[in-house]
Amino acid sequence: MQVTIVTGTSRGLGLAVTKALSQRGNHVPAPGIIDTGMQFRQRSADRTLLPEGERLAQLESGGQFASAETAAARLLRSLDRPEFGSYPVADMRDA
Repeated sequence: MQVTIVTGTSRGLGLAVTKALSQRGNHVPAPGIIDTGMQFRQRSADRTLLPEGERLAQLESGGQFASAETAAARLLRSLDRPEFGSYPVADMRDA
């Protein structure tokens, strides 16, 4: 089984890459939003310059972000699940 990890799988290029990989038989774990310095800068940006920052701030305050360490632990738990590989894209947020 081939596993490919792609970040940013919900939108834009990440979504297109995820779809293309899964159509080729790859299994793609989707880690959810990982709290990084870039995410912090986007959440803190002037809303007139980056309106998306408001949505990210709401997701962060709602507990939708994971640390890199949490995402890594979820990835390892996902890979150990017997059902891993049953679906082309595995949502790791529940792992």
